[in-house]
Amino acid sequence: MILVPGLWAPRAAMVPLALRLRAAGLRVRFYRSAPWRRTPAQEAARLAAFAAAQERPCYIGHSYGGVLVYETLAAEARAPASCALLLGAPVRGSASARWVRALPLARRLLGAAAELLCTERSVRWNRPEPLGLIAGTRSLGLGRLGARLAGPNDGIVRVLETEVEGATDRLELAVSHTGMLLSARVAAAAIRFLHHARFGTPC
Repeated sequence: MILVPGLWAPRAAMVPLALRLRAAGLRVRFYRSAPWRRTPAQEAARLAAFAAAQERPCYIGHSYGGVLVYETLAAEARAPASCALLLGAPVRGSASARWVRALPLARRLLGAAAELLCTERSVRWNRPEPLGLIAGTRSLGLGRLGARLAGPNDGIVRVLETEVEGATDRLELAVSHTGMLLSARVAAAAIRFLHHARFGTPC
């Protein structure tokens, strides 16, 4: 299991989720991206190499980490995988990122991640491994105030920005962008998907 944190998030941000996964008997490793030093293509190659040391791992990526997971598995056909789960990942582009890029004093905060986050696009999953998507609908976050997000959103990412054509299953939960990493409901849904390739119905 490979956990990939978001753009500005330290590894510690995903520790609550990691602990719940470990309690369910799953082995977890962390991957940390460096968008200020590496382009998305370089990052995808590096993540694929990191995964090659494991036997068909599943990937869980939050926010930009989820975008990297998608890009890696889409671009690196030989990257080993058993499944992928994206949490609040704006794979279709981010209105919040475009708002940040428009601010003269903040645009550098995106680094090379702007290449993916600031471009609106359609995406499709063409790999045979299961892909799960979880989107938050509790609108708490800076994006809500600055980017004036339209439609259901988690305060940073709009639900429609997380959609991937051809995904195996998707789920919307009333959690915020950061809150989803602390949520027992998100962790339980993730565990169900990892075991059954479907989110199913909570017990």
